[in-house]
Amino acid sequence: MGKFRIRSMGLPLLLLASILPTSASADEPPATSIDSLTAVAGISTVAVSGNGTFTAPAVEIGVDGTNDHTGSQAPLPSGTDLTVAKIRALDPETLRFELQIANMPSLGGTPELVNYVWPFIAGSAEYELQAHYTATAREINDARIDSIGTPNHTLNTCTPNETTGGMTCATENIEGEFTGNSVVWFVPKSMVGLTEEKPKVFEGAAIASSLSFSGMLWYANGNGGDTMFAERAFTFPTATVLGTIVDADVADADAVPTTPLAVTGLGDFSGELEKPALPGLYKVVVKACFGAGNCAVASTPLTIGL
Repeated sequence: MGKFRIRSMGLPLLLLASILPTSASADEPPATSIDSLTAVAGISTVAVSGNGTFTAPAVEIGVDGTNDHTGSQAPLPSGTDLTVAKIRALDPETLRFELQIANMPSLGGTPELVNYVWPFIAGSAEYELQAHYTATAREINDARIDSIGTPNHTLNTCTPNETTGGMTCATENIEGEFTGNSVVWFVPKSMVGLTEEKPKVFEGAAIASSLSFSGMLWYANGNGGDTMFAERAFTFPTATVLGTIVDADVADADAVPTTPLAVTGLGDFSGELEKPALPGLYKVVVKACFGAGNCAVASTPLTIGL
């Protein structure tokens, strides 16, 4: 199960009686597409603008065998048997981390007892995703019982604690969910320092499901659960849009867009193309891509001088 490691929020432990979990699910987004496109001719250029949906397929970065978790001899839906780790570029600004579980309880997650950690390296720093299905340490310590029983997803920055010999973690809340067969985190690209120059997510320590208590005290290397490793790096794709102007009778598939248009994190794009010198019927063709082979093409009519 890996070396023994335990971590703490550094807050007093309070006994929590019973937790009633809830569950959530999310529909997968559509493929990369061009949703709107306009072209307006000026004196010497054509102003092009539009909006696209940029999303990429999930990349499987780790696989682990089933029934290799603690307690597999007496199978229970404890939510500890890790099977597949995937990362997806959900849009130009967001990563979706998904940790699939073979024996997830019907409601998703195991209250109090199971904690999930996913260490990774991105940009120039080390991070760790954490999720557990109960109240956070601070909520329990502050007697905020209205939050008890809700899922918690965090992005942690953990450093060695010289006093305890363990690790102390600074946490930031992020969006996430427990599904019927997985734990999911939604991570803003900016929070982990990903850029076009540094687009990769690398393996950190072992991904693990471990014993925990209310997110205040937890094992980090599969004690009482399971471990798996990321077997390959993930590269966050770049959203690009290229444009060109062709005769109206040229098929979109035969056009070769070469002029870059600016793309925002929300999928809006804009830019200028050189205006044709002769009057006639034309069309603007744009190609939007979110990584190699993940592209869409669209066009809009353009009339010059008629």
